Amino acid sequence: MSSHSPPLAAMLQSPATQQHPILAAAPAPASASATSALDPKRLQGSAQAAAAPGTKRPIQSCGECKRRKIKCNRTYPCGPCIIRGDQDICKEVEKNSEPSAGSFASATEVYTLTTRVASLEDQLLALQQTVASLTLASTSSSVAPPEEQGREIPRIANKAVAERTQPDEEVALMLEDFAMGHRVNRDRVTSRLNPIGGDSKEGLVSNQLEASSGLPVDHAFAFLIASGYEPIQQALAAAPDPQRSMFLVQLYFSRIEWYTKTLHQPSFMLEVQRLLELSHADGARQIRASFICCYLAVLCIALHLIEPEEQIALGYTPDQAKDLSKTMFSASQTLLFASGFLSSHSLEHLQAVVLMGVYQYNIDDADAHWSLLGSALKVAQNLGLSRLGAESETRKTKWPDAWKSFRRRETGRRVWWNLVGLDWSHATAHSATYCIHPGQNHTAFFSNVNDEDMVDGPAFINRPLEEYTESTFQIYKMHFIILYRELVDHLNTHSPASYSFILSMDLKLVKLMDSLPSYFTNVAERPDDPLRPNLIKESIFLQMMGENRLLRLHRPYLSRGYRDAKYAASKDRCVHSARSILSYIKIAGARAPEMLKNWLVLFLGFVASIVTFIDLTRVPSLETRTILREVLDLFKTAQMVSAAARNAVSLLEGLLAAEAEITQPSPVVGAKRRRIQDDSDTTDAPFTNVVNRLLLAAASPATLGEAESPVSASSSSVHASMSGVSTSGIWDFLTPNRPVQMQPELDVFLEGANSFDGTTRGADLSHLFSSDFPEFFQEYDGTL
Repeated sequence: MSSHSPPLAAMLQSPATQQHPILAAAPAPASASATSALDPKRLQGSAQAAAAPGTKRPIQSCGECKRRKIKCNRTYPCGPCIIRGDQDICKEVEKNSEPSAGSFASATEVYTLTTRVASLEDQLLALQQTVASLTLASTSSSVAPPEEQGREIPRIANKAVAERTQPDEEVALMLEDFAMGHRVNRDRVTSRLNPIGGDSKEGLVSNQLEASSGLPVDHAFAFLIASGYEPIQQALAAAPDPQRSMFLVQLYFSRIEWYTKTLHQPSFMLEVQRLLELSHADGARQIRASFICCYLAVLCIALHLIEPEEQIALGYTPDQAKDLSKTMFSASQTLLFASGFLSSHSLEHLQAVVLMGVYQYNIDDADAHWSLLGSALKVAQNLGLSRLGAESETRKTKWPDAWKSFRRRETGRRVWWNLVGLDWSHATAHSATYCIHPGQNHTAFFSNVNDEDMVDGPAFINRPLEEYTESTFQIYKMHFIILYRELVDHLNTHSPASYSFILSMDLKLVKLMDSLPSYFTNVAERPDDPLRPNLIKESIFLQMMGENRLLRLHRPYLSRGYRDAKYAASKDRCVHSARSILSYIKIAGARAPEMLKNWLVLFLGFVASIVTFIDLTRVPSLETRTILREVLDLFKTAQMVSAAARNAVSLLEGLLAAEAEITQPSPVVGAKRRRIQDDSDTTDAPFTNVVNRLLLAAASPATLGEAESPVSASSSSVHASMSGVSTSGIWDFLTPNRPVQMQPELDVFLEGANSFDGTTRGADLSHLFSSDFPEFFQEYDGTL
């Protein structure tokens, strides 16, 4: 006899189950595969085989003991039946009796019972999934991915998710979470079992950074700094005074927040006002470290992008503003990790990561933020941001305590889509790989609301897209990113992209651009609107984004279009989109010059400039050359702030200076005039030689000099700080007992780490060419 439990199928076919009333009403299963496996003809043979006569052992036990396979004392009623209370049915079985014809079920009866059991199993699984969907309403959504909004998708992705809601399985998984150290899941269960203890409003794990006692002894930073050091107080002491800080926060919301829209302005401003009314010591004790991390990131960006006349009004020189911006970044980064970002998960931590990206991409530190983004996405998943479904009247009461607030849910959606947008839009620069699979993303889009609409009440607001709000830009920006992700998916199986795919994607992009609301179109003729101060910037950005997607879609066939009429349309699309982007750059320079300090605007302009320059080498034109010179002058206006601007200026100047080398006659006497040949596939083509020379010059030690990003510098600064050398980054900020100077003499922790004096970073230049134009160089003039 086997020691393990009988199979589930056998248990479902036991006499007790067969007599259950529900079996009589159970319909036949809808699955064809299930009924085909239970064919009556197949079962008939089994029944006949079971009924075949044979030699039987004399039966000595009563019928019930024989059925239960237990020892019988062969008295009637027997002892075991009396103990069980079955004496009424305890009967002696006739010895050596042959089985009668009615002792076995007919094939029809077996078929009926087995089909009913299969039907019950299907119904049971459906009920399990329904219960699971109700239980997981807080973290699952019936809303399809953004490009398919309005179409229902299953709430439960697979059977494993449904099984988790079974009581026994749920208890087992809870125990596993505790045993395996899954602290987020463990604390979520603890807070549910003990709702009085713990704070469900912000984060699932308590903050690791205690202002009153400094860093805990087991903190990673405790190994490097003295006991009792209080980084929150140090960070607050390094920040500008309350008047300047409030001005900078207001500047950020009026001119910069439109780009990410991760913060809820009214609540953020109230918390800032409360913080600025406290002393540094009281602020460190009473305000969340995660909020202060966000606050410092806002100050960093505002100081980084401030206009010269505003610097003067605040009493800062350009160098002071630049250095203080770096200090605020280091302070924010310090608090991010000192407060346990990787283990004490918080929505405010994720907001800080998004804001840090605005600064890091601008200072040529994209790879560091890409690495940080991966951690942020995992934290977001643990917080449940990947399953914040759409708002509806029927779901108002189903959100868990942590997400009862509509304002918090909407802020969570904004943060999630910012992280996902970065993940998808930068995939081509990282082996065409991203982290968040669209099939596992069940979070609804931004609601089309203003910050003032995000209030908790009996009803929520979601305005139609025809009505402009502070969130409309983000919604359409994500639509462009989603289409770009489809291109990334295609490139993973086709490189370069198939021409049929390019034509179909071209149609999608054009339809999306045509669907933009009227307030995002006709940028050149649209007057300024004081009630919608960021509308011009948002319109310019969306138009540039759409044209850039078209340009990058057709770029693999750019050079072929000059020699093959089949691809001439792709060549024309590339050139037209590039010209359009450069025209929007000029509009931005005239009507929204602060946009030229944004690294992405500059990058889009640079990509368009390269395509325009390629067209210039094919079709020389004074008009084209003039356009490039005008754009170059606009890039120069942002050189003091943006590393992207310095990179673009350096490369574009080098290309324009080498135009004659590429298109003019060869220095060999008697040689004919030489321009780039359409069928050239040699590695010594003029254009490739010029690009190689520019990149080598940019990457030379003399050019790089001391330039280094705060994060990359910090990796080597630990040893330097131990030897007394002035360093930068987190570790220098954590130096204890550092004196704090009064304003306006600014406390600058970063001395000499980031050289923003016009030098160029060769690594980023190589990225601009080798990763953004790989198809062109391989197709156009050989391998770079």
